[in-house]
Amino acid sequence: MYYVLKPYYSARDQIMTLKDKYDAYKWLSENNTVSRKKRINKFTWDELYSTGEEEGKEACTNNKLYVYDDYYSS
Repeated sequence: MYYVLKPYYSARDQIMTLKDKYDAYKWLSENNTVSRKKRINKFTWDELYSTGEEEGKEACTNNKLYVYDDYYSS
């Protein structure tokens, strides 16, 4: 019985694998609402540096060693 049904189940497995890939591709293409061009954020190094510097100043207020306030208690 095994040898009789083995070709059927192996062919069915391959067909189901292809169907799953097709369904996933179809779902991803339908649910892709944001275009790729909109997802790319253009930043300059100067903007990123100034933003990081401001965040660092806000996070390190109680010491002169520039260690996060959570780690350093004076």
